[in-house]
Amino acid sequence: MTEGAAFCVNCGQDRPGAPRPKRLQEPAAAPNFHDRVGLQGGNAMRLLIALLATMFGSTVLILLILPDSEYIMLYAGIAMAIATTLCALPEAEEIRRLFAIDRVLRPMPWIAAIVVTPFLPLLADLWIAFLGIQESASYDSLEGMTPAMALLTIAIMPGIFEELAFRGVVLGNLRHMLSLRNAHLLTAFLFTAIHFSPLIFPYHFIIALFLGWLRQRSGSLLVPMFAHALHNAVIVFIYDAA
Repeated sequence: MTEGAAFCVNCGQDRPGAPRPKRLQEPAAAPNFHDRVGLQGGNAMRLLIALLATMFGSTVLILLILPDSEYIMLYAGIAMAIATTLCALPEAEEIRRLFAIDRVLRPMPWIAAIVVTPFLPLLADLWIAFLGIQESASYDSLEGMTPAMALLTIAIMPGIFEELAFRGVVLGNLRHMLSLRNAHLLTAFLFTAIHFSPLIFPYHFIIALFLGWLRQRSGSLLVPMFAHALHNAVIVFIYDAA
C-alpha cells in the first residue's frame, strides 16, 4: 500500500484513516426569476406598498378627490401620515434601530444638515432661472392658513413621513436587493418621481441624494427628517413668500 494514498494501489481497498479526496463542487447557478421572487419578493412588496402610501398622500391625488377644499395640504399630510405609518409597521424593528441614541448623537451629520440645508433652495432658483420660466405659485393652497398650519403641513409632516417612507422603508428594502450605491440612487429617483415635478427633477434628485447621504452618515432617520423639514420651511417662508 503506497504511503499517503487514500486506497491501496494493489488491491484497490480504502486505506483506513486516510483523508478522503475532496470532490469538485459545481459552481452555484445564478438564481432564476422564480428564485428571485422567493428571495426578494417580500422586500419588493414592502417597497411597492411604501410607494403607494406616499402616492396616496400626494397633494395631486387629494386635489382630485377634494378640488375645492382650502385644507388640501393638511388632508394630504394626514393621508400620508396614516399610510406611511401603516406601511412601516412590518419594518418596525429595523426602523426602531434608526432612532438609537448612539446614532442620533453623532455631531457631523447634524452640522451638515444645519449648515447646508438652508442654502439648497438657491439651487432651485438657479435652475428655474436657467430654464427661463417664472416661479409657479406652488403653495396657493396655503392662502388663509396660519403660519403654524403652513409649517405643519409643508415642513413638519412631509419631513417626518416622506423620510419614514423613503429613507426608512424604501431604502431599507432596496439595500437587501441592490448594492448600497444603487439602492441610494434608486431611492433618490423614486423620491423625485413621486413629486410629479418634471421641470425641477434635477433639483429634487440632488435633494434626495443629500438626504440619503445624511441617512447613511448618521445611521439615523432623525437627521434627514430634520433636514427635509428645514428645507421645506425655507422654501415656504422665505423664497415662496418673497
